[in-house]
Amino acid sequence: MNENSSPLALLQLHLSTRGLSEDAIASIAKECEVVRCAESEVLLQPNQPIDALYLVCTGQLVGTIAMPGGVEKSVSFATRDDQIGILAILQESDGLQAKVTADQPSILLRVPREAAVRLLEEHPLWTRNLMRILGPQMRNTLIGARNRQRKRLVSFIHMSPKTCAMTIPLVEQLTSFGEQVGLISDRQETLALETTRSLNSVGSDGKFMPTHEFQKIVGGWSDVERIVFDCQYQSAADRLFDLIVACGTVYFVCDSKSTENVISVLREFLKQSPTLVEKICVIRVLNRDEQVAPLAPGLSDVCTKDFKYHWDGCNQESIVCTQYAGQRRILHHLRGVSVGLALGGGAARGMAHLGVLQVMDEAGISIDCLTGTSAGALTGIPFAAGYTADFLVNAFATDLQPGWPYTWLPYGDSIYVLAKYRFGGWDPMLRVYLNDWKLEQLPLQFASVTVDLISAAPVVRTTGDATTAVLESINLPGIARPICADGKALVDGGVLDNLPADIAINLGANFVIASDVSAKICFEFGGMNSDTPTEKMKRPSGTASLIRMRTVQDRSIRAIGGSHADITIEPDISTVQLTDFKIAGETAKLGRTAAEEVLPQLKSVLHEMDPQLFP
Repeated sequence: MNENSSPLALLQLHLSTRGLSEDAIASIAKECEVVRCAESEVLLQPNQPIDALYLVCTGQLVGTIAMPGGVEKSVSFATRDDQIGILAILQESDGLQAKVTADQPSILLRVPREAAVRLLEEHPLWTRNLMRILGPQMRNTLIGARNRQRKRLVSFIHMSPKTCAMTIPLVEQLTSFGEQVGLISDRQETLALETTRSLNSVGSDGKFMPTHEFQKIVGGWSDVERIVFDCQYQSAADRLFDLIVACGTVYFVCDSKSTENVISVLREFLKQSPTLVEKICVIRVLNRDEQVAPLAPGLSDVCTKDFKYHWDGCNQESIVCTQYAGQRRILHHLRGVSVGLALGGGAARGMAHLGVLQVMDEAGISIDCLTGTSAGALTGIPFAAGYTADFLVNAFATDLQPGWPYTWLPYGDSIYVLAKYRFGGWDPMLRVYLNDWKLEQLPLQFASVTVDLISAAPVVRTTGDATTAVLESINLPGIARPICADGKALVDGGVLDNLPADIAINLGANFVIASDVSAKICFEFGGMNSDTPTEKMKRPSGTASLIRMRTVQDRSIRAIGGSHADITIEPDISTVQLTDFKIAGETAKLGRTAAEEVLPQLKSVLHEMDPQLFP
């Protein structure tokens, strides 16, 4: 945003003036004063009399209240297009209980209280718009947002000319959703798209248009609900700070070769204002032969979201590694939607997750983030790496088939699984598929859960070796020794969080599906049930007892994380034993059946969230 922006130019861009006439906007602007807040600057003190209405034009402010012991707790946020103070003015109250501080460099418009009261009466549509803004603000404060606010002004900054065409299908999709899009670009091919408004960012003199001219023109686009700014980095380099401050979200688009350049550019930029990192996302366009993204040390420090986009498809035939999947995840982000899928623990019963994943794929429901505990990590991490659910069903059924010595032994399946742990058989089996990849390289964001016996707390992995993350999460106590490293003694994540829907929310999901393979169990153990006479009961083996104890524990603690799910799929795997990996195909079918039963309800709820995104 230009440092010398006028009240009129700022007001024209604020959502509250949508639909107002030019005269109405001008009359409001006459009463406005531009207020600039530096990062960490206090705008309002607790219980300070509210003498004005504030309209947030850029940046972000946070409301905090003092807790016992002097600790401050964040209770609300105000970002671009939000307001501060309207309820206090309408209710004639004295002030806010919270302290309001700029979390980022921010620009606001201040309307004195008396003028605000008069203008609200004179312009009913302005009042209605402000109340519409207030609704989501209050809901987000009180109960958290399911639908996040869609950013009106977004930018795509291309580090390489190769990626410039990527914006075209995204804008086409937004317009197909019924969005009134205003497009600003330095490419004629992009400007040829049918949008509500368009503007060439390169002037007749061949130079990039100054920021204040953009602002003046765009300020008149009151019929536009989304403005997409699209250009090459070289064009916007000297205006980068103004651009990021003005936009709700900025997507830096790069290929594998230019990723280091992005990190370097953003690292220098964020030295000026570190909190602006919250606006920055990176889209990495991968080559067909790149199943996962190359390692990019430092990338997570300069952005809040790292998308991997197979623009031209992928040699690995997978729903995760396709142009469609990458595009949908970016569209979800633009529309304020993030769908998480939590996969619970349950040993061989976890093969039912693969059937759930098959149904999600076939229904066209793209997942934005995956979380998994134990068997959920075992099935979910290879899927996040780009392998299809069909492929994984066959792979697990083949790789976990007990050899002939075990088929002749009593409890041979249990002994086989025990040997897998005791003699390190999991690691080489998994590395055939996961190589030495890190979690942060996978096309689909994943978080695994393990438990540290030293700190007695769960440990969530979103980075680091993918195979090790699986091994830590499936490390059954009593059967395998803890994995000791970096001051931690790690065992199976199901000890504390067997259905990590809560972790999906921490990753940013605002709608969570859970696949729970512990909800339905068979009330039989060692060939015995509650009606078995005492004289016919036999003492099960120690290994079988440990496995049954785990089943009972999983069923009891599943609500700890699972209560955060919006929809839960519960496959009936009561007849499947925890060591029945050899029937992975049949178990996956049980997961498919359960997911198909829930699918109509799932589609209905998603449609309610966003009818265009989920028709």
